[in-house]
Amino acid sequence: MSTNFQRTLGAVESDGHGRSLILISSLSLLLAGGVSWLSLSRVNVYVTSDAARVEVEESAHPVQATVGGRVVRVSGARLGDRVEAGAPLLELDPTPRRIELGRARAVCEARRRSIEAQHAALASEARVLVRDARAADAALGAARARQRAAESLAKVADESSRIAQTLHENALLSQHELLRERSQAEERWGTASSLESEAVSIDAERKVKLNERASNIDQRKVVIAELEADVAECEGDQKRLEYEIGMHTIRAPVSGVIAELVPLTPGAELASGGRVAAVVPSGAPRVVAELVPGPSVGRVRPGQQVRFALDGFPWLQYGFVEGNVAHVGSEPRGGRIRVECTVREHPAGLSLEHGLPGRAEIIVEEVSPFTLLLRAAGQAALDLERAVPSAGGAPNAAGAPR
Repeated sequence: MSTNFQRTLGAVESDGHGRSLILISSLSLLLAGGVSWLSLSRVNVYVTSDAARVEVEESAHPVQATVGGRVVRVSGARLGDRVEAGAPLLELDPTPRRIELGRARAVCEARRRSIEAQHAALASEARVLVRDARAADAALGAARARQRAAESLAKVADESSRIAQTLHENALLSQHELLRERSQAEERWGTASSLESEAVSIDAERKVKLNERASNIDQRKVVIAELEADVAECEGDQKRLEYEIGMHTIRAPVSGVIAELVPLTPGAELASGGRVAAVVPSGAPRVVAELVPGPSVGRVRPGQQVRFALDGFPWLQYGFVEGNVAHVGSEPRGGRIRVECTVREHPAGLSLEHGLPGRAEIIVEEVSPFTLLLRAAGQAALDLERAVPSAGGAPNAAGAPR
């Protein structure tokens, strides 16, 4: 035993301390480098989404039938074709509405002709009113003139009667002559009174006739107003029916590419609200990602960098689509948060089309590997604590630990 120990001690003394120092120094350098890398270097922390896709800035516009009916004509457009806004896609049978429109137009035309006839009658009534008013004024003026003339003669007869009375008192005129003068004066005043009554009667008759004519004119104006209201209602019905007939032609709401098209043939029945097509408008592409709220809410913010790998184009060959977060939703929809990202650049030769699916990765922060290790250790401890039951055991029926 002593011999073997002496040999080992001699071998160590002959080897020296050089190799041990080199080994210790190498391990120290490796340890220092590892600690420095863990503490000083930075790595990106990503929030990923497998439910991401390319969309245009304007959403796809669905094309739906606002009325139901039988298909009579289709445009022949196909999936992928470009259409302009207002281009007809298909037409439904508008025959019932056209029949109603023809009836409304006929009623409107009849009302217009009635209005023309009423206006002509109104003009005639106005001319008759003017003529009657002039004739009545002339008759009243003549009656007033005769009344004034009779009153003048009656006044002259009165004066003659007074003179005759004076002469009779002076015995220059007989009683018979006096009575005759008085009788003539009374007769003159009776004629004047009769002419005054005639003038009053003519004036009253004139007013009655003029009022009747004015009443007829007012009644015709009321009839014209009612007919004009009927015409306005008919015109409103015409516009409504024309609008409904136009709704039987289903048109593209915007200019763009047909991304969805329901195959329909003439004779097919289409229900109101039935989906016909979807048109994707032209616009700049963007990336839309659906994120789980837990790891993303409060961490994903506008301006953060995004990279997007398309499912049909391997990123090792084509690379990533680079962009930035533009808008972040705050309310989950379907258990996901919607995040919209602008596209900064994409690989050459790769065309971004609406609907391309892929995987989005958003850089939410840069931390050291040591921080990541601490987070992983903390999460593992938390998971372990949840998995292991408490040391106190389950409570008994009284509520105290067993």
